[in-house]
Amino acid sequence: MKLWRKLFHLLGLGALFYFWMSKKQAITVMLILLALDLIIEVFRTIHKEFQREFFARLSHLLRRSEKYRPLGITWFLLGMLANALLFEKNIAVLGVIMLTFGDPLAEIIGRKYGRHALIGKKTLEGFLACFAGALASGLAFGCLAFGMPFIPVIAGALAASITELLTFKGGDNLLIPIISGLAMALLI
Repeated sequence: MKLWRKLFHLLGLGALFYFWMSKKQAITVMLILLALDLIIEVFRTIHKEFQREFFARLSHLLRRSEKYRPLGITWFLLGMLANALLFEKNIAVLGVIMLTFGDPLAEIIGRKYGRHALIGKKTLEGFLACFAGALASGLAFGCLAFGMPFIPVIAGALAASITELLTFKGGDNLLIPIISGLAMALLI
């Protein structure tokens, strides 16, 4: 397991920058980051020497499967952008924060302590860890900091956990913020 990769998820706290910007400004920043990411994605696909150097320098953060597929950060940026476009500010940020804490906990706990398989290599222990991380971050940021009601935050954490359980690698970075945001938006 790549612990550095999981710690890299904490960069998702950068979603908090949205609070100091207008929606238009935040979307502009996300589009710029996504454009830079896509330039790197295209360049590493067509330039083999760049790809070798890219993976040599960042191997501690990357999965082998990402050599021929989009990087997890690409999906993360798309999920963040989709949330900013679809939801009001608190929900958009909270969906990303639930991903930031829930997803790495699911993998770390699931791999180390997972004994009860649910789907493929995903375990009950990983699912519960994702729920605990998403819920704890949801309560801290959503209820305490943003003043959101408790029930939508619980629904968002549960939606994040179910989404993490059902999605492929990388796809969770796109779908967790959107699905958890949708669950919260439907209940507010």
